[in-house]
Amino acid sequence: MGYIGGMSERMKTTVLIVADDQDAADTLAILIRNAGHEALVAYDTESGMTLAHTSLPDFIFHDVGMPFVNGCEAARYAKAKNLRKQFWSPLLQLGRQKTVHA
Repeated sequence: MGYIGGMSERMKTTVLIVADDQDAADTLAILIRNAGHEALVAYDTESGMTLAHTSLPDFIFHDVGMPFVNGCEAARYAKAKNLRKQFWSPLLQLGRQKTVHA
């Protein structure tokens, strides 16, 4: 594999992150970008589906615990509308677990 300007010729992957926890979404986006890929971020499902329509990402990480439309429902919608190129990963839980003290 050759190199162009220090970057390999491998294809850049576009990843869409949809999560209402902005810190978690932004942190994941930084990690993805540092790995040399493109990261798109939406903080609600409606914005995420709009980005999915316009960018057709390779991967979509969607918070399963989102209000109104959860990650599983969004995955069914994206599959029906063919809003991804290859793979949909709806079951990544982004966000913090609440600790319940008895």
